Amino acid sequence: MNKDFTLYPEAFELKQLGFDEPCFAWYHLGDTLLSDITMGYEKTDFLYTQDDMEETQCTAPTYSQAFRWFRYKYWYYASISPTIDIGNVDFTVEVSQFFQEDRYVGEGDDEEYFPRGLELVHTERFDTYEEAELACLRHLIKLVKENQK
Repeated sequence: MNKDFTLYPEAFELKQLGFDEPCFAWYHLGDTLLSDITMGYEKTDFLYTQDDMEETQCTAPTYSQAFRWFRYKYWYYASISPTIDIGNVDFTVEVSQFFQEDRYVGEGDDEEYFPRGLELVHTERFDTYEEAELACLRHLIKLVKENQK
């Protein structure tokens, strides 16, 4: 099941960007820097947030959680699709951004923003789904960091 969780460097980058969704697991950075990273979890109903973490820890979101967070926080939509070409399968990553138009529905606590469309901002192909997933997450992190400058 470890394949479902983001790797430590990306989890740490997400923490730096403000990711604080409840997670099942966390990473702990040991005394010898990146050579001593461990993943922790407990078999309970408790979910961890960044507030529960010590300085040397960060939550370990799943890829699905991270992609959902980018969608709701930064309006980036990511998709990974298989492409079959003469018996070869590869995976195409597409990252789009919702149009940032002002369109709200409801009032008060029920008010919700609805975008009107998507603009493709990045596309790339990979040999495996896992490569595509990691590259997609890294590209989303890069986009947000560039837009925060």
